[in-house]
Amino acid sequence: MAVSRETAITIIAMLADGKPIVQTCRELGVNRGELYLAIDRENLADMLARAREEYAEARVAEMQNIAETVEDVSRAKLMCDNIKWETCRIAPKRYGDKIQNEHTGANGEAIQHAVNIAVTFHEPDKAG
Repeated sequence: MAVSRETAITIIAMLADGKPIVQTCRELGVNRGELYLAIDRENLADMLARAREEYAEARVAEMQNIAETVEDVSRAKLMCDNIKWETCRIAPKRYGDKIQNEHTGANGEAIQHAVNIAVTFHEPDKAG
């Protein structure tokens, strides 16, 4: 069964509000594969990308609440670590681990390579 544009937008909006797509699709009885086909068909990829960023921001904000309300420190740390892991995958440009200059040059530009070759010829009869 094809997912309508309205249903796809509803699911994307729920993601932006902090509800995971998996959970939303399960509650609405929507197949995720069909959802992604609808997102492609209806040109909603930009909307989905923005919703993922908002979802990541909501999850990061949730960490402050966890730190203030969960009494078991080990449990709070585990919950926050899980959120950090999730947000690194959902919004890697903003929340991912930054590895400086591993695959890029200065200011995120392409790595520039330069090779200089110097050739010197010696005349055998003038060898000293």
